Amino acid sequence: MTVYEYPGYEADAAFSQQMMQRVERISNVLSKLRAEWNSIGIDVTAGDGDVELSVDAKGRLVSLSLAEGCTVRYDHEGLEALLNSALQSAVSAAAEEHEAVPVTIAEEYADGSDEA
Repeated sequence: MTVYEYPGYEADAAFSQQMMQRVERISNVLSKLRAEWNSIGIDVTAGDGDVELSVDAKGRLVSLSLAEGCTVRYDHEGLEALLNSALQSAVSAAAEEHEAVPVTIAEEYADGSDEA
């Protein structure tokens, strides 16, 4: 491959290399953020184990389990209130964890402990 040099070529080549390193570092940070966010999962149990549910990082319901007989122990309004309470608790916890991820990763990079 032929390389044509021009005045300022070395400075431009060094600048291009720096930019490539920055883009790679940003890409690594974004990959780490995605991985951390995707790993978030919240499990909640309510009503002495009558309701068990899980939500993902975005607060989407992933699983729901009702204990045997709980539809007999609760009327429809009581079961609805129990489900809503458990779901609200899980979604709030997932949101808190989701918000904490960028701060944690930023601290890692600020400390220099995780250089890309």
